[in-house]
Amino acid sequence: MSGKPKLKKNLEELSDAEIFAAIQYLDPGATAEARRENNQLLFVICIGVLVLLLGCAAFVWIYSLAPG
Repeated sequence: MSGKPKLKKNLEELSDAEIFAAIQYLDPGATAEARRENNQLLFVICIGVLVLLLGCAAFVWIYSLAPG
């Protein structure tokens, strides 16, 4: 027996789905990292929107206190 396993298919015949499945099998943490990064980005966006809304509300509140 040789030390190298023989490929059943030629590499050009692999579909994108098969390649993606192989990558996920070899590195299952990659998708978990991507989800964690997406969650962090969503959190930062939500905090930014909240700060923007609070700033607008403070501006309107201060404007309403102005005389005249």
